Amino acid sequence: MNGFQPMGYLAQSYTAFMNQQPSAVKGLYNEATQHYKRILYNEVKSRYEFGLPKNVAMNWFRFWTFEFGSICFIYTKEFGWIAQPYGVSALDINYQPKEVTVSNPNLPEVKRGLVGINAVIIHCFDDYYGFDNIVTKYAEMLAQCDRNVNINLMTSLSSKIFAAKDKKQADDMKLAIADATQGNPTVFVLEEGLEGLDVKSIMGDFKNEFIADKTMIVKRLIINEFLTIIGLNNANIDKRERLNGDEVNANNEEVKSIASIVLENLQEGFKELRLLTGLSESECFVKFRQFQEPNTEEGGAADDSEGDT
Repeated sequence: MNGFQPMGYLAQSYTAFMNQQPSAVKGLYNEATQHYKRILYNEVKSRYEFGLPKNVAMNWFRFWTFEFGSICFIYTKEFGWIAQPYGVSALDINYQPKEVTVSNPNLPEVKRGLVGINAVIIHCFDDYYGFDNIVTKYAEMLAQCDRNVNINLMTSLSSKIFAAKDKKQADDMKLAIADATQGNPTVFVLEEGLEGLDVKSIMGDFKNEFIADKTMIVKRLIINEFLTIIGLNNANIDKRERLNGDEVNANNEEVKSIASIVLENLQEGFKELRLLTGLSESECFVKFRQFQEPNTEEGGAADDSEGDT
């Protein structure tokens, strides 16, 4: 069983592959989706603050833990405590990892560990999966919004159809219209003017079809929903009125729901890691990152109300 992939990796790889298959009921996995995945993953990572053993790179730990859901800390004679992808060679009575294997080109041999003895598994969710399916879903939605906006912006440059009585007049009109689109005055001789000519847009009534501004509002709503899911406070833009205290408290509970589960699982793993490594709580920890409160001094927008926000 030493050839096992890290827990959940094969299933997550299959999911990632299926995400690239377009259909009529889900978003497209394309370059725009990948762009938003990078942004949204940084939002997820910003929620948590870590203290790690000195041999563990922060960017590597955060990348593997949040994208693939779990990572194994194991003690090695060569490097001390390291954080690596792992395979599971045995489960305990609760179907939790009991024995693990770790391989790395820099290690002279495959390392075997016993969880709770010389190995600790840090994981985000109870199922050991990561944030990838959540992040991908919202990245696809945001990418679709961008596509809508781009199409609207392009069609705002729609061409016009003009009728001319002969080729000379058509050539003169094209030159004049080209100047007009650059902001230069356009003057026609009356006998060859535009009076009576039919002028219309190829794209139809563009004003009624332009929804880029509305799409940007939807985009903000999607981002806010994502931030709520991962545990970050966000602005309320879907309601015009101010929220009362009960609504604020309800929103706060929703914001904390998933993030609290993730934090609880991470803290349990770090507690066990401290016991095995002998590191202090100031050296080895995980906690919610504390963001600076908005400035409400002179020049800021202080809230003069009580019980609402």
